[in-house]
Amino acid sequence: MWQKSLLLVSALAGLFLIGINSTETISAQGVVNDKGITISPIRFEYDVLPGESVTGTIKLTNATTSDKTVYLYTRNFESDGLSGTPLFHSKELPYTASLRDWINLDRNEIKVKLVQDDTANTEQITFTIDVPQKC
Repeated sequence: MWQKSLLLVSALAGLFLIGINSTETISAQGVVNDKGITISPIRFEYDVLPGESVTGTIKLTNATTSDKTVYLYTRNFESDGLSGTPLFHSKELPYTASLRDWINLDRNEIKVKLVQDDTANTEQITFTIDVPQKC
């Protein structure tokens, strides 16, 4: 039985790239208080048969002192051949070879609210991977 193994590594789970638009807060001492956005989990591994789908969730945690707007989109990638590090590219590929086209996000823009009372705020993004029947 042939299985298509999908390995998603984070730069938002390896297939998602993030653009963050924010203003950093600086304290009276001139130190930046922002601790950043945390992405969890950073890796997904699925064995998916042609014609099947799998759904997953990514959590974004805002440990900063300002609201962050995160823009999500998918990109094609290939392994570097040595370490498994994804090499992102914008080449157009046939649907059966384009992982970018197999992935659906529940939204492509999300606002992660600023931290309040030392409690980080978390938002979730749900994605679905639909593997084509003939891939």
